[in-house]
Amino acid sequence: METTTKEQKYRLKDTWSLLKATYKEWSDDDAFGNAASVAYYAVFSLPGLLLIIVSIIGLFMDRTDTVAEITSGLTSMIGAQSAESIAEILVNANIADQSVFMSIVGVGTMLFGATGLFVQLQKSLNSIWEVKKNENAGFITLLKDRATSLGIIIVIGFLLLLSLVLSTVIASLGNWLTRNFSESLYLLAYIANIILSIVIIALLFAAIFKILPDVKIKWRMVWIGAILTSILFTIGKALIALYLSESNPGATFGAAGAIILFLLWISYSCLILFFGAEFTQVFGRRYGYQFEPSSHAVRTSDFEQKKDKLSKREKGDKEVL
Repeated sequence: METTTKEQKYRLKDTWSLLKATYKEWSDDDAFGNAASVAYYAVFSLPGLLLIIVSIIGLFMDRTDTVAEITSGLTSMIGAQSAESIAEILVNANIADQSVFMSIVGVGTMLFGATGLFVQLQKSLNSIWEVKKNENAGFITLLKDRATSLGIIIVIGFLLLLSLVLSTVIASLGNWLTRNFSESLYLLAYIANIILSIVIIALLFAAIFKILPDVKIKWRMVWIGAILTSILFTIGKALIALYLSESNPGATFGAAGAIILFLLWISYSCLILFFGAEFTQVFGRRYGYQFEPSSHAVRTSDFEQKKDKLSKREKGDKEVL
């Protein structure tokens, strides 16, 4: 990992060296292994995660319309087969019709499962920042982690709601421009929609980079990584949509096609997210941004030193006995 320097200032010609350093860190920190771990947890977290998001958006929009909009968005990212499978989960899930006890159990299980994805994501981001939870961190810290994860889910819900509303407004504006002026003006609405998507995704990544890792970092350090990640994510999403429109990879895997496509998409998204997180810490260290472990975490090097000291102490006690 790069050492922090205070003398350097960012110059445009430094971009290539920053990207090379980021790639090295990204590769050394086993991005593919971490992405696979998060994808595994995502399979179990998906139902609860989506139900919470749909419930949040459902406070402001019709539930059926919400499910339809989410399904439409997922189709362009993971294909029609996978999106339809997820839509079926959302349509069939109905905790409200169960008994009070089963509803409580259902909600608790849903929250635990949904937040598990972000707890695993937090561990991966901690490894990027070379921090680790203190061994003395107890149950309260666990609850805080789950509450933080739930907060991220709520943020996702409101950002998705904002995206749906603004996309609808822009689409209506584009249609109005086409009817009353020139069809070429529709391109402006299309570009505006892409920029809007990049901004909203950047806000989401910024929240993840700032809140999830057990490090204290300033917002100004987060934004450059969040914007880069958002641009890469948007480009990748477009390429995946193009690939899915030209082929049917789900047919190759039969009944398992939907889940395999979902795992591949989550893995890809995590690889992009981890690259953005690595870029954030590489940029911050190179240009003198300060960050410290949170109150319940330590640097990995400090953690290992403490373990070595404890091991030597225990070994010495055994020799005395």
